[in-house]
This record gives sequence, C-alpha cells and structure tokens, in this order.
Amino acid sequence: MTDTRYPDLPVPEVRNTPTPKRSEREPILPKNPKKDK
Repeated sequence: MTDTRYPDLPVPEVRNTPTPKRSEREPILPKNPKKDK
C-alpha cells in the first residue's frame, strides 16, 4: 500500500511513523507530480 505512495522512501520507516506520516503526506503531494515528470 505504501510502496506505491513512497517507492523511493523507506516503507518500514514510514509505517513505523503513523503520526508523522500525515505531515509527510502533505509535502509528498507536490513532490508526486515532480517525480512523475
């Protein structure tokens, strides 16, 4: 599930941090289009 959202990011680390994951999701949104390009 997170693999698709954070392919470059560490899946184990993101899963370990459920609270910060919400904050990281915000900056990842704008980063998504940049990586897509």
